Amino acid sequence: MVDYINDFLENLKKIRRSEKTIKMYKYILKNFYNYVGDINPNDVVYENFEDFLYKDNIVDTTINLRINAIKSFYKFLENKKIISENHAYQKIKHIKVNQKIIEYFNTSEIRSLKRIIGKHNISLKAKTIITFILNTGVRNEELCNLKKSDIDLRTGKIEIIKGKGNKDRTIYVRDSVIRTLRKYYNDTLFFDYKSEYVFPGTSGRRLRERELNRMFERVSQEIKIHIYPHKLRHTFITQLADKNVPLSKIAFWVGHDSTKTTERYIHITGIDIESIAKQITI
Repeated sequence: MVDYINDFLENLKKIRRSEKTIKMYKYILKNFYNYVGDINPNDVVYENFEDFLYKDNIVDTTINLRINAIKSFYKFLENKKIISENHAYQKIKHIKVNQKIIEYFNTSEIRSLKRIIGKHNISLKAKTIITFILNTGVRNEELCNLKKSDIDLRTGKIEIIKGKGNKDRTIYVRDSVIRTLRKYYNDTLFFDYKSEYVFPGTSGRRLRERELNRMFERVSQEIKIHIYPHKLRHTFITQLADKNVPLSKIAFWVGHDSTKTTERYIHITGIDIESIAKQITI
């Protein structure tokens, strides 16, 4: 089974799945192999799957991650004709998880946030990151991956390379964001001229997400407001929804695979989703 798992992981690289996904699937499938032993994948019965999925005291979302990894692995084996159709894995059902409440800043809170941040001793790098996420809605991984070559300060054009699902997209920012970036670029204290990344971590390498989260924790403690990257992303999407921007355009901008995901933000704003849907042209 080990060789099959390795082939599967190599295929994930070829189809440009994110490093985060590959690492997670590798961890899950390694544990799965250790649990069921070195047997033919086609000989695994439903009880084996069920025992592995629920053997630990873990939350429903983690169980669903295990299910995703196993289903993807077995579909790969079937498509490659490595195994015959295994109906056992097809019986595995995802656990329905209640959606988390979407936290975001409303318009007045955004104004207060900007004013408070301006008054406190926060690094220019942190201020620039907050402004950037608030005006682009990029994900953590996308921000960490952002390179100087991805941004054209003349036009405001930004290439988001290898977003979620390793999909690329192009967005634009307004002049105020460009001015903020220029100020950051010209700062000799916080800007790393040698690094290829816009917001590098230590020694100029790629910023790790846990470093980014720690930075936001320090900012939150300083300004006495709970602020984190995904809340800023939610805020950006909600602001677009408030302005009646069509769902399809919002979904493309923020990298949602489906407008179904984007609809969650329409519901919380109280906007008539029917009126927005009429604006969408396929």
